[in-house]
Amino acid sequence: PISADNNITVEAHVGSTALLPCTLSKVFTQTSVIQWRTDNEIVFERSFDDTHEGPGYEGRVDVPEDELLKGNCSLVLKDVRITDHAFYRSFIVEHVEATNTDKIKEINTVQLS
Repeated sequence: PISADNNITVEAHVGSTALLPCTLSKVFTQTSVIQWRTDNEIVFERSFDDTHEGPGYEGRVDVPEDELLKGNCSLVLKDVRITDHAFYRSFIVEHVEATNTDKIKEINTVQLS
């Protein structure tokens, strides 16, 4: 269950650009990946040297690298569609070299309406 406290609602009209807020509590490093998802679907992923856009979001989503390096992991979603109205969750994924595993930590949840 998600508490109302860390639930943020962003209103965006169809065709506009939405900014889904997100702030990192620690520095983004070479082994970090920032990930935005809806229900079981990856919307956008940025690692130190690569990006991935989910199906239907191509060319419309970004977490600007210069902002990310400053601790701002907010998702920019352009040309909002009616089908974009959903809950978006942001995660930081840290690759742990020693155990070759990924440590996933949820940052927050944003409702786009």
